[in-house]
Amino acid sequence: MPKQYSEIRDLLATKKLDGLCGKGASEGQISFCESELNLRLPPSYRLFLKEFGWGYFGALELIAGLGSDIPQEWERGANLLHVVNDERQGPLRIPKEVIPFCQNGAGDWYALDCCRGDGEESPVIFIAHEEAAIGKVSTNKCADSFADWVFVRLSDSP
Repeated sequence: MPKQYSEIRDLLATKKLDGLCGKGASEGQISFCESELNLRLPPSYRLFLKEFGWGYFGALELIAGLGSDIPQEWERGANLLHVVNDERQGPLRIPKEVIPFCQNGAGDWYALDCCRGDGEESPVIFIAHEEAAIGKVSTNKCADSFADWVFVRLSDSP
């Protein structure tokens, strides 16, 4: 059964690493991001942005997001707009409907596939950097939504 954001809010709160998480993004920051990306972010990711903004949770790598409290030295990897623009223009050439939000530490990305959404949520896909570098973007779905992805990834995380 798909998870709702309300079902993962407490999980995120207990797994956040102190000092390594944001305090949330404003509606204005989220709307600006959507305007720049020319798409609407899925509801569960929007709620994550509003409540946390960005950060490290449990054993996960950094989840990119938004917020005025992103440390300057982390801006390239933590600010969603920088991440998306860098990955669209870089060797991976990620399509405009795909929003990378979490790297796995080996150059691969978890991303929201906004062209495959059901009008509400967008599935999370895994993008292997080796395949993306030769023009193949994975269609392998990892989760039905950002909320589902967080639940699965953090439920077993220390």
